[in-house]
This record gives sequence, structure tokens and C-alpha cells, in this order.
Amino acid sequence: MHAAMPIVRLAAHWHDVGKLDERFQLLLHQGDELALYSADAPLAKSRSIPASPERRRAIREASGLPGNFRHEMLSVQLAERLASIPDNDDAAALFLHLVASHHGHGRPFAPVCPDATPPAVDGTRAATRIVLNARERADLTPPHRIDSGIPDRFWRLVRRHGWWGLAYLEAVLRLSDWYASEYIRGDAENDESEKEEAVA
Repeated sequence: MHAAMPIVRLAAHWHDVGKLDERFQLLLHQGDELALYSADAPLAKSRSIPASPERRRAIREASGLPGNFRHEMLSVQLAERLASIPDNDDAAALFLHLVASHHGHGRPFAPVCPDATPPAVDGTRAATRIVLNARERADLTPPHRIDSGIPDRFWRLVRRHGWWGLAYLEAVLRLSDWYASEYIRGDAENDESEKEEAVA
């Protein structure tokens, strides 16, 4: 097994914690506040996505999410503060980079996303308690800034693993994420089919 695989597994655990932002959860619930506040657990994926770009934009604007918001950039901020980061500097850098880059950003820069009044984050993801109050969050260095650590980690890891080695490690996490999403979606579709058969 590749020596970095435990780091990839740790990154997989943390890569979506940024979805706990309540505005992002409202987006995943298609703007339905009743569904959001009555949900038993945070959503990882929307059950459906509106076909209309105008509708998607309207839901996003109503949710209060700023333009260019990326959940993975909040994920890396949360991981930096709350995860059990490896003691080894190279392993720690790889872990945080994989979290930040799993949708293709952070290589080396994050999208510019001013967010003057972000809400607190309070929730649980895979049995891990994630809490960051609004003041603490507002005080974080924005991921798009040059001094956020994201560009430095990218270049450090390119020197350590090479262009293709780093791309390989990123791909392992990204493809695992896609596979898990399809697996969960497939289970949900099977559950719905079973319900329909039971009703019939």
C-alpha cells in the first residue's frame, strides 16, 4: 500500500465538513427552511438539482452564501483547527492539501470569496463534533489570501511528490469521493424503489 494512504483516508473523513455551514445546508435543501430545520442530520448531497440556472442562482442568493463559496475551503479551515493533524510536517501538509483540493481548487489558489459575516459552524460529521463560533470564523485568514497556507502547501508538495505524484494522490481522494457519492445515491434510489414496490 502507498505510504500516503492513511493520510488520504484522514482527508476523506474531513473533506466535506465545510458543508456544515448552515447556508450551504439550506442550499442542499433547495432553499426549503422547514426541511433544513426539521432534518435529523446534515445533508452531504442534494437529492436533486434544479435544471434551471436561474433557479439554482436564486436558491444560492436566498441562502446567503457569498459568490464563489467553496465548502472544501471551509473544510480545510476547520481541519486545521479541529482535526488530529499528523505530527510529520509533510503528512500534515498533504492532509490539508487533499482536503482543500478535492474539487480541483487550491492548486495553488482558492477562489476569491469575501465573506464578512460568516455564521458559526456547529454540527457533527461522521461522529466528529465540529464547532467554530462566528467570531472565530470571521477571524480566520480567508483561503484566497496568499498567506492562507494553501499556495505554500501546494508548492511544497509538488517538490516532495512531483507533479504527477501529487496529482495521483489528489485523484485517489477525488475518485473515492465520486464512488461514495454514487454508492449513497444508488442506495437511496433502491430504498425509494422498495418503498414504491411495497405501496404497489
